Amino acid sequence: MSFLIVLLSSFSSKAQERIGINCTNPSTALEVRGAENDLLQTINNTNATNRSGLQFQNNGTAKFTLGLDNNTNYFQLGTTGIGTSVRFSINTNGNIGIGGVTNAVQKLHVQESGASNVILTLDQTNAGDYDNIVRFENGTTFWSAGMRDADADQFSICNNADLSANQRMIIKTGGNIGFGTTNVANTLLHLAFNTAGSDGITINQGDATNNNAIDWQLNGVLKFEMGIANAQNNEFQINNGAMNTTPGLCVTSAGNVYIGNNNLLGGFSVKGSWGCKYTSQSADYTATATDFLIESNSAGAARTVNLPPISGCLGRVYIIKRIGANTVTVDPDGAETIDGAATYTIAADAGCVWIINDGGDWKITAVK
Repeated sequence: MSFLIVLLSSFSSKAQERIGINCTNPSTALEVRGAENDLLQTINNTNATNRSGLQFQNNGTAKFTLGLDNNTNYFQLGTTGIGTSVRFSINTNGNIGIGGVTNAVQKLHVQESGASNVILTLDQTNAGDYDNIVRFENGTTFWSAGMRDADADQFSICNNADLSANQRMIIKTGGNIGFGTTNVANTLLHLAFNTAGSDGITINQGDATNNNAIDWQLNGVLKFEMGIANAQNNEFQINNGAMNTTPGLCVTSAGNVYIGNNNLLGGFSVKGSWGCKYTSQSADYTATATDFLIESNSAGAARTVNLPPISGCLGRVYIIKRIGANTVTVDPDGAETIDGAATYTIAADAGCVWIINDGGDWKITAVK
């Protein structure tokens, strides 16, 4: 009799068919209460070949089954039964599988076997200034990736615990991308770095037989290709088309340059005509970094063409021509000389001199 009294004091039933265990006023169909250190409920199937679980039904039709798979001791949630049509699973290593993954090999393994292309959706529904992020941690190192609300919902990857600082890559809603910078308002791709000894970008073709190239297209049509041509002993090319077809500019590994052909005739060769800057002056003039042929008109008076300082323009070439009845004097900067002389005078009408900077002096290479 005393056992029955104890049992009834721990078990009660209300008129509305609510059952309480260890409580006298259950608020749901079944309510179990216990002390802080108690296990509120244990479900133990002692049959060694069957499963231990709960089944959830609607109108007598099983919809989900939750419990332990006897064969693996994995905790599973399935739509048909434990061990079949598994939708959620936790194995004994603590790895979690979602969407048909029964034995996840990573901490989280999500699988989509239906027609949807979406595997995972993260949705921050608060309309305030909140970010939608995923955080990666390794001790004291943090990386965060997600949408930054304060920056008009741009996507950011940051070397930080949140998206507020150290943004390493951003994608604006218009598609502009920045690496190492947030200033991408007017460019589709902006790469910025401020590290000594670092390369801005590396493009590596790992196949030993193919080219390493970048294509430029307009409306899907290849216009130019630039890169390393493997078949031409790894020379660098800019071509009006694919590599090795219509070479525009080529640079060999020895530093030789040729334009418009792939039949190198010297250190620098051009297939076709080429143009240089021409300038006509009717007063004294100082040659600039962009001049090549300077025509000095001395019909009204003698003229002087001044040369820039030798320093900083090694190898520069000028052709200076006289047009007119008066002399044209070519005058180096300061105490510098032309073939050791303080100046050079073009004494004849239509005469010219061709000079080159050898780093210590201006040298005459041709005279007319």
